[in-house]
Amino acid sequence: MANQYSGDDNRFTFWQTVHTVVIYMRCVPLLVVIFIIFIPLSFLFKKPVYDEWLRKASRFFLRAAGVRVRSVSGLENIRKGEPYVLAPNHVNFLDPFIYQGYFPYYLRGLEKKENFKIPIWGRWMRAVGQIEIDRENPKRAAESMKEVTRILREERTSVMVAPEGTRTPDGRLQPFKRGPFKTAAEAGVRILPMCCKGLFAINRKGDWRVKPGFVDIVYGEPLGPPDDSHESQKTVSNELRKWMLEQLGQDDEPLKDAASR
Repeated sequence: MANQYSGDDNRFTFWQTVHTVVIYMRCVPLLVVIFIIFIPLSFLFKKPVYDEWLRKASRFFLRAAGVRVRSVSGLENIRKGEPYVLAPNHVNFLDPFIYQGYFPYYLRGLEKKENFKIPIWGRWMRAVGQIEIDRENPKRAAESMKEVTRILREERTSVMVAPEGTRTPDGRLQPFKRGPFKTAAEAGVRILPMCCKGLFAINRKGDWRVKPGFVDIVYGEPLGPPDDSHESQKTVSNELRKWMLEQLGQDDEPLKDAASR
């Protein structure tokens, strides 16, 4: 099913590539300034103290990168004070700035362990409350998900867990993993659907270039919470998948069972 967010045309003209270089020239110094301001703050205060400033900085960075957030709908579905497993589609390296910039309350998220090894960026990840996960080590990954459960239960803080587990390589919604739904069941919280439409047309996995464009963000009605049974978690997973496919204007393909892993 064709749609305006598919990013099917990934051809870059010479001048579009030059424009990407210009974007990097203004975004890299901006990112350095953000690091200089917020990393020291992370040593002095907990993230909720400066969360609103960070939200504004993330929005400013997106504008500098050529991302224009055209609309944010469904905010009425987010209840202040209720912790959720925030479940968005996972597109590209701009995703974290979208989550931080346009989720209205304090939010933490999962980040692959490799990113914590990047100089400065790793410190930044810890500064904004990201949780390290080793996707290659099931035992350590399970420990990370237990930490997510603790945060949801005890800190009453929402945590972003992308159900696809990794960025889409082709713009299509990838198979869902069981982790977010099992965690929601263990913590007794609901799944909050989130869909970012238009990001794949701006940048895609494995490509350094950026094509300025528009993004629409949609929050769906919370789902669940699922119970401890596999069937309940599968049902919520399927409901989330159906909603996301509708938002993205995609037809589902025969994929491995979402909540079976």
